[in-house]
Amino acid sequence: MQSGVIVIPKSVHEDRIRENMDVFDFELTPEEMELLAKMDTATPMIGRVEDPAMVEAAMKW
Repeated sequence: MQSGVIVIPKSVHEDRIRENMDVFDFELTPEEMELLAKMDTATPMIGRVEDPAMVEAAMKW
């Protein structure tokens, strides 16, 4: 959220949903933001997103 990216967490457990919404009580430092940016390889971790079967399977996880 701090870098303008929309995050859509998934959970069916009420307590986890509440935890996922509790993100406004801290802020990452510029150094932490830079470290996160360096981790982004722009490579899917679960397969090819262009493959409809893969997307369908991932949505069921």
